Amino acid sequence: MTKVKKKSRKKKKQVQREQKAVCKIEKRPSGTEKIYREPCGLRPENEKTNITKGQANERPHQGLTSLSSLKTPDGEQSLWQNLLVVIFLSGLAFAIYSNTLNVPFVFDDRYNITDNPTIRITELSFKSLLNSALEGKIRSRPLSNVSIALNYYFNGFEVPGYHTVNIAIHAITGILLYFLFRITLRTPALRKTSIMPKIAAFAAATIWLAHPLQTQSVTYVIQRMNSMATMFYLLAMLLYVIARLSMQQRMKVVFFAGCTLSGLAGFGTKEIVITLPFFILLYEFYFLQDLDIKWLKSRTFIIAAMLIIFGAVMLAGQAPNSIFSFNGRQFTMGQRLLTEARVVIFYISQLFFPNPSRLNLFHDFSISLSIIQPLTTLASILALASLLGIAVWRARQWRLLSFCILWYLGNLVLESSVIPLEIIFEHRNYLPSAFICLMFTCIVMRGLNLTRFKMLALFKKSTKCS
Repeated sequence: MTKVKKKSRKKKKQVQREQKAVCKIEKRPSGTEKIYREPCGLRPENEKTNITKGQANERPHQGLTSLSSLKTPDGEQSLWQNLLVVIFLSGLAFAIYSNTLNVPFVFDDRYNITDNPTIRITELSFKSLLNSALEGKIRSRPLSNVSIALNYYFNGFEVPGYHTVNIAIHAITGILLYFLFRITLRTPALRKTSIMPKIAAFAAATIWLAHPLQTQSVTYVIQRMNSMATMFYLLAMLLYVIARLSMQQRMKVVFFAGCTLSGLAGFGTKEIVITLPFFILLYEFYFLQDLDIKWLKSRTFIIAAMLIIFGAVMLAGQAPNSIFSFNGRQFTMGQRLLTEARVVIFYISQLFFPNPSRLNLFHDFSISLSIIQPLTTLASILALASLLGIAVWRARQWRLLSFCILWYLGNLVLESSVIPLEIIFEHRNYLPSAFICLMFTCIVMRGLNLTRFKMLALFKKSTKCS
């Protein structure tokens, strides 16, 4: 009898353990499921699960807060936390830039605003807005033209109204970054290795929002084109990730539609959004497909199509040689490419050492005449090649670091390569610097966490010795 009782007790304990074990299921696009075992889970990795595909489809992804969960205490707490973050980031943006409300129009502001008759609308009608959108000084950016026209309608040439809109765009972009960072750290690829994802996302968004290098994009009125394009870019990224992680088919359709509309709006604001499809694909590959090379190879046709579309858009409406024409410039295409290697390294140094003496609207940056003139050209090329090598070689081990490097360099390609633009402008870091702030925050938090464990270990050791 005692043996039977012992066996029944063992069975009860085993059942209790199995009930406590939590297994998460990720449904991949191919229809396969992968089981993620929590540290407390007791199920072996090679043991088969009884959960069917239909049950997996009905289960919401752990990285998102479903609408039903908002009714629970945890959901309400998360909602209040998010609301406080939104209020804090908005207040921080306006507090930092409140002293810029009376900064006058300068340089390109005059060309695009004060000397631009097409933005001087006197009535809010579809015809007037359409005219300002399509007949502006830069016709390829209709949404930017409309935003300036609306500012003129409400504020005339009074600069505080223009700056208020710029600051609001900056605040919204910072809020979008917080949610994008938070959901990124909760993706299957990073969920187990992320340390306090909410705090890391909040800290990274705060650093980006308050970083001095963003000043030009916020204070220089016409650089609203840059900040607003970034806002739409990040909104599209966020909606795409939410759609991918959502288990409700209707919500997927809604979020994918929102992603598409946001991407088109961003492209109508500034051409830098042309890289959005590439980075959506890269994000999918890194964080949702577990760096599956087979999956990437199966998308070769899509990548080729995007490259063709990219080239077609860049050449649309222009003579084939005009977009790469360096007539009127004091440098050639080769000299610009060599110089941009040094410029990118300078941008990186500004990100990590944003001393006010190193920040300016215009920089007197010398041109690289050859790969060794100046010698820093060769050093910069080698440094950038090393960063790319690390990003590719260590992609699986240091996934977030790898993605952040590719994000930064990839989003600088358009304005820091062969197109004959000015050599250097700080506002070009506005979008690329986003994930660099997340990378920096995660590295710091990991270092602090490691230090804490070492201190605890030393404390335990010392108490044992005493």
